[in-house]
Amino acid sequence: PDYYRPYLTLGTFFLNRGQFARAEEQYRRALAAAPDLESGHMNLGLALMQERRFPEAEAQLLEALKLRRSANILLNIGSLYYEEERFDLAADYYRQSLAEGAPSTMLFRDLGDAERHLGKLREAKAAYGRGRVSAEEDVRQNPRRAASHSMLGLLNAFLGDRERARFEISQALSIGSEVRSVIRDAAIGYEHMGLRDEALAALRNAPRSLLEEMSHQPDVKDLSKDSRFQNLLFSTPTQ
Repeated sequence: PDYYRPYLTLGTFFLNRGQFARAEEQYRRALAAAPDLESGHMNLGLALMQERRFPEAEAQLLEALKLRRSANILLNIGSLYYEEERFDLAADYYRQSLAEGAPSTMLFRDLGDAERHLGKLREAKAAYGRGRVSAEEDVRQNPRRAASHSMLGLLNAFLGDRERARFEISQALSIGSEVRSVIRDAAIGYEHMGLRDEALAALRNAPRSLLEEMSHQPDVKDLSKDSRFQNLLFSTPTQ
């Protein structure tokens, strides 16, 4: 009971299930046992971010960065600022994460998103292009991983390759229609391509926590105002 790791692990279990208040509780227990645990501060920041308690989340993530500078912590700080639509800060932290020497498909996608919102379309396209190369390798290595297909589909959507985007998103949904990241990517990708009906269909079986997240997502503002999305949101029970 005095060891931090079970609390950290249980917190992540709840976080992945969208039970953010329960995740927060476990991460606080982990930090009570190990106050200088950077992963505890980082994960608590992620839970608080999902609860949209942004100033508290920022404090925890910056504390994690003070304890240990890492690409993952920098990425998560960038994601916090992206959620707050502070796209200049988000892009800066994504670039810092990239400079740490740990490029990933997600990081290229996130950097592309921030650059796109800043109107830097050439830079966004370059980031998305690097992300697509990485995503294609992810799919080759594990063709049955739904999240790899959905990420590849989303990147193709942002790059304007609608045919490839629709194919990869369809593949992802056929493999893992219940996976949160797959549902999220599918909805964003379809909405970006102007396929509102398909975006709503992808969200039909989404948990309430994901629908609440999507209602604040910067890339689907018009979708979240659609009466059909609102009906879906308020008719879906909480976990």
